[in-house]
Amino acid sequence: MGLEKSPDRRAWERVSELVMGAESLDDVTTKAAAGIVGVGAALQFAQYCRSAGLSATPFLTDFHAASQKLAKSRAHELTALTEACFRQTEVAEDERRKLYASNLTLYAEWLHKHKKKEVLAHFTTLYASPAYPKTKYELLMGAHDIMRYIEKFIGDIQL
Repeated sequence: MGLEKSPDRRAWERVSELVMGAESLDDVTTKAAAGIVGVGAALQFAQYCRSAGLSATPFLTDFHAASQKLAKSRAHELTALTEACFRQTEVAEDERRKLYASNLTLYAEWLHKHKKKEVLAHFTTLYASPAYPKTKYELLMGAHDIMRYIEKFIGDIQL
């Protein structure tokens, strides 16, 4: 009787830590993920990463140049992009983190302008969570407009 890995919540959290800051999923990372969540889940995840087409790096380095890709993206793709942007900003060097934070603000502005409420809700959750302290600090210090979009989003919630 062999041990079969299953993709539970903790396993996916471990895979998230494994790929944090990575621009793409290479063969070694895919094999490591297979050891954590199982071969089938890791292969599906790797296939999704290759087909998603929304890498965080272009959006974090030059939002205006990359933003045309956003219009065709669905909510779950934008949510994954948001998560990747926060992760990559968190592990970036200080100077790069400042650039990323300014582009994250442009991204939040785009989400607000295009009424991507579900994605903006996810953005707000990530911002409020303790998981990304360096990203949050940089947004607070250098990207003051971000609070305007978050406050507007929260103010528009109908209870």
